[in-house]
Amino acid sequence: MKNIFLFLLFFHSLTKICFAQYHDANWVISSGYGSINNNTLINFPTGGQSPQVSLTNGYIPFNYTNANISDQNGNLLFITNGINIYNRLFQPILGGIVQTTYTTMNSSTGLNRTHQYIFLPWPDDTNKFVLFYCVPELQIVSSGPCANGWGWLSTHLYYTVLDKTLNGGLGGIVSANSIALVDTLVHATGLSAVKHANGRDWWLLVKENCNNSFKRLMFSPIGVQNVGVQNIGPQMSQFDFAISNFSPDGTTYYQIRNDYNLILYKFDRCSGLFFDPLPINSGSFIEGYSSFSPNSRFLYRGGSFNPPELTLQYDLSLYYQPGVC
Repeated sequence: MKNIFLFLLFFHSLTKICFAQYHDANWVISSGYGSINNNTLINFPTGGQSPQVSLTNGYIPFNYTNANISDQNGNLLFITNGINIYNRLFQPILGGIVQTTYTTMNSSTGLNRTHQYIFLPWPDDTNKFVLFYCVPELQIVSSGPCANGWGWLSTHLYYTVLDKTLNGGLGGIVSANSIALVDTLVHATGLSAVKHANGRDWWLLVKENCNNSFKRLMFSPIGVQNVGVQNIGPQMSQFDFAISNFSPDGTTYYQIRNDYNLILYKFDRCSGLFFDPLPINSGSFIEGYSSFSPNSRFLYRGGSFNPPELTLQYDLSLYYQPGVC
């Protein structure tokens, strides 16, 4: 029961800031890694009512990668398992994701990467949506300070633009696989998005490999703009990943490294800059999942600790009092 509660808490708090409308109303899941059983749809009605769970006619295989988006009224539109994009009838929309040797190896089970795919609504256009994503491309890092570390790193942030009105209302591709940035990104790229303080645009952050640099992009009605790099916080090592997320109010960002230690950052939604990084040593705690509370005060982490299953709670009010722009 504890695990189910935190699973729901994690996704349902995805967030006031991330989706002020109803774009996160539906999740599509499978019964296990690479399952070919019918997909399950979980719908979150407005007003805080209990989730509605139903079996679908879909057979999308999911591994770790799972993202979807609904329109502003809560109608399911697009789904991805990291290999293909699908419409609301679970039919593939081909050509929307770059295919590599790695995606081909995982085509029957879904991509096994976390925090590398995000759907966002196009600012000021209720018909258009964008999938931002990173696929594993670089098999071996053969030079530099992080040589012989993690393999199959991403070297691009791509985006595909979709329109829900195309193909008789099932949705289709406007433009596919555009390049937002080129760089070697850390394993589990730490791709995260949060609403700009203006309430319309979006900030996108992604972590570079083997340093302490964040790539910063702004997504506005005119498209995607690269607004620079920020160097802040601890250095990444050759065997690091960057599982990350923003709090529902957008003021706090966490990053979890390969040693499972936690780094908290304050975030300014006006400038798109981090400040006041706070590393937290997790000891021998091995995380299974993590989630912010809906009011952004608490961060929960679940996993094992020598070896009992535990849920840790961090009171973020002791770390950060939100300010204003």
